Amino acid sequence: MNVLNKLALKNLKLNKKRSIGTIIGIILSVALICAVAGLGTSLKETLVQNAIDETGYYHIKVMDISKDKIAIMKNNRDVLNIIETYHIGTSNYRYEKDKDNNYFDVYSMKQEDMEKLSYELIDGTYPKSNNEIVVTKKMLLNDNKKIGDTINLNIGYKSIFDGLGVQNPIAKTYKIVGVISKKTNAEEYYGITTNEESEYIYGYVILKNPKEYKETVPKILGLKNWSQVDLRDIDVTGFDHNVNRELLRWEAFAFSDSTVTMLYTLIGIVISIIIATSVFCIRNSFAISTSEKRKMYGMLSSVGATKKQVKQVILKEGFILGIIGIPIGIFFGIIAVYVLIELCNLILGKFLFDIGIILSISLLSIVLTIILGSLTIYLSSLGTARKTSEISPIESLKGNQEVKITSKELKVPKLISKCFKTGGIIAYKNLKRSKRKYRTTVASLTISIFAFISMFSFINESMKNTNNYWKDPKYNISINRVSDLNDSEIEKLNRVVDIKNKYIVYELRSSAVIENPKFNNSYEANKIRIEEEIVEDQGNLAYISILALDKETFKAYAKEIGKDYDELKDKAILFDEYHSLSVGESKIIRAFEYKEGDKIKVTIDSQQIDMTIGGVNKEKPYGLEKSYYTNGFIVVNKDYYDLKFDPEGIYIDSSNAENTIKDITKTYEGKDIRISNMEDKVKEDKAMLILVSIFLYGFITVITLIGVTNIFNTITSNIELRANEFAMLKSIGMTRKEFRRMINLETIFYCAKSLFYGIILGIIGSIFVHKAYSINFESNFLIPYKAIIISIIAVFTLVGVIMRYGMNKINKQNIIETIRNDNV
Repeated sequence: MNVLNKLALKNLKLNKKRSIGTIIGIILSVALICAVAGLGTSLKETLVQNAIDETGYYHIKVMDISKDKIAIMKNNRDVLNIIETYHIGTSNYRYEKDKDNNYFDVYSMKQEDMEKLSYELIDGTYPKSNNEIVVTKKMLLNDNKKIGDTINLNIGYKSIFDGLGVQNPIAKTYKIVGVISKKTNAEEYYGITTNEESEYIYGYVILKNPKEYKETVPKILGLKNWSQVDLRDIDVTGFDHNVNRELLRWEAFAFSDSTVTMLYTLIGIVISIIIATSVFCIRNSFAISTSEKRKMYGMLSSVGATKKQVKQVILKEGFILGIIGIPIGIFFGIIAVYVLIELCNLILGKFLFDIGIILSISLLSIVLTIILGSLTIYLSSLGTARKTSEISPIESLKGNQEVKITSKELKVPKLISKCFKTGGIIAYKNLKRSKRKYRTTVASLTISIFAFISMFSFINESMKNTNNYWKDPKYNISINRVSDLNDSEIEKLNRVVDIKNKYIVYELRSSAVIENPKFNNSYEANKIRIEEEIVEDQGNLAYISILALDKETFKAYAKEIGKDYDELKDKAILFDEYHSLSVGESKIIRAFEYKEGDKIKVTIDSQQIDMTIGGVNKEKPYGLEKSYYTNGFIVVNKDYYDLKFDPEGIYIDSSNAENTIKDITKTYEGKDIRISNMEDKVKEDKAMLILVSIFLYGFITVITLIGVTNIFNTITSNIELRANEFAMLKSIGMTRKEFRRMINLETIFYCAKSLFYGIILGIIGSIFVHKAYSINFESNFLIPYKAIIISIIAVFTLVGVIMRYGMNKINKQNIIETIRNDNV
């Protein structure tokens, strides 16, 4: 066996070009697998760390819990640790600059616990005793305080009834030693001291195994099952609680069952495409290499080498190539992930995550890459080894096992003989004679086309759903708390600078009831959770919210959803889809069964109004993108309904948001309105789209490179293997023109057949991708015609160029020397 092992190594050295081509295919395949795994682990780690940065590291927060119950929780085998903090109490407090806030809360915790819960010390020092306190920047600014000042409080118990104020207050003086901040409650008035306890304990529970949250969290809280967790029933648990949804979502993959199914399906499809492309790429390199050395294997068999030994020589070659290619592929995969992440951080800065995107290559992802890479090489070499070992020594030495033909198959269609003359006839007969080589080339092209179209569809579906989730709103300023503004005051906005468009949304304050509603059966059966309320069966009545748009806003909205304003102006648009808010149990369901054209009777303050449904939409109007109301809501044109609507929100598209906000502030000075600059949110959404685009287009670039490498290796190798044949044709007088015709016909055959199968398989792959996304996102399937057109142009261009390249090399060879030499 040592001789055979040395022979395998010698073969690779003597066939450097073929070995290098195969190694490049392995490197690209392994690099892609490693990059996909690395990007996945990096993105997950970034999202986990971002959740920790915002909320701290804990999975359940329990509030107002007794020491006995905290002790029981600590002994629970599923609990890793509990961070204990204390609510010392609430004090009445008068701020110099903020007359609307009258309270100040005091908490106590250890310094290390502040850091674990993501409190950031932005100035000063941490408290070292129960007479020192750190406070929020907002408290300092609104009370003209600074570090080193003292603060006098009367700390007691705040009644749930605000009118009773703070009960049983105790005077306490603290020295302000620092300024604290936390993203989740940065705007609140509170302070943190240390070394002080109270009966009001807040516990932050850290699970041992977050992935088993559905089983462990109910047990820890003393509940029967997961469905009871979000009810937050204090009568059952004896304390209040909430779940750190954001951390669980990314650390424990706590999505809805449908989302998990969708993600796993997509991952499975993508990995299958990568492995299929890689297997074909590497397999063809092995198949071509083996074809070149078939006579050598025949000679080995003739001198006593067994089938098993011949097979082991080829597998040994695959092993050696894998030892070289896999580590290099992993290295380049990690480099690719590093470059992509650095590029994203450079372009996006901290728009998306304050911590930036973190590079995280786990040992598991590297092990997975090695396993998949090894499996790919093994599958690639196994088929070739098996076929080669089955060929008898005589057939190998004769070298004619590739040629299997019958007289019937040698007949040439008249169209080919007329169009391509002698060169075309020879090309057609040659393809019929050498079916295996022809199939290898067609298979290489087909799998590359299939991979490109499928991945193109994957990118299109990903971008479409990303755009739907991170939508670019049509406004960059929102004004809320506008219910006290009348029409004349709203018209003052016409004099505000830099406004391009404004959209006004009104709300009916009176209760509206649909008589004899057509409830959706699933909606009644599930009674899904909406904004902490359980929607119950309401029999023959259904309460519904009614909102209105002014005429210009309604026109703009109708245009946006592709409806004609004149047909829609006096009709009602229904929005009745719901999303449950439970971690891991998300559902999308409609409340009613109404469709466009249906009529409904709505009673408003004893007044009955007939409404016609003009559409059942998912695309919500301006400012209502994230709004949910019990049983959904209806949007109407304010001018066509004689009802008392109050302004709910004003949404403005401005060419200069800062100037506009300053002008609005002056215009409505003294009015209790809230103005928000949405540009940061828009930038964040655009940053996410850029991030997704960079990852996806980088991914398809590597897939395309693998396909091109595959095609190049296959076609150039087949041309080199046919050098003898081409030399003999030239020696008997074939002209350059006839030779060119022959090559053109072969190019057409390769391209046409591979495009036929590749496009069909690509469409099937696209359907699978669409079906995977349809688990969570409803949309119509569209044939990826852009990818098909690109494939047709690219395949004809690429094959034509590679064929010309191969033929130029053949033309430079000496005819006599080529005929005399065997292919080695």
